Amino acid sequence: MAGRPTQPFRYRDKGIMATIGRRSAVVELAHGLRIHGTLAWLAWLALHLFYLLGGRNRLSALLNLSYRYLVWGHGGGVIVGDDPPAAIPVGPPALPGAAARSAQPSR
Repeated sequence: MAGRPTQPFRYRDKGIMATIGRRSAVVELAHGLRIHGTLAWLAWLALHLFYLLGGRNRLSALLNLSYRYLVWGHGGGVIVGDDPPAAIPVGPPALPGAAARSAQPSR
């Protein structure tokens, strides 16, 4: 662009990070360091906050994530609706006319 020389592309492996659950993650850095558990989860959180643009976005995301972490409940949701259907008998489905055939005497 504009006649300037280009820089060759150079790939830098930063490693791998993944959250597994609440306060649980795995981190494998490029030079081989492996971390898991709460420390890896905090590293994942810090890295993702670091890459947000602007201090206001970082603070907003940190407050939002903190609130969600603190009020997260273990209880299940309430199921609203009709009562569950009655138990369905187990067995092969009846074929049409099977009841009439079974009532006839066999030869």
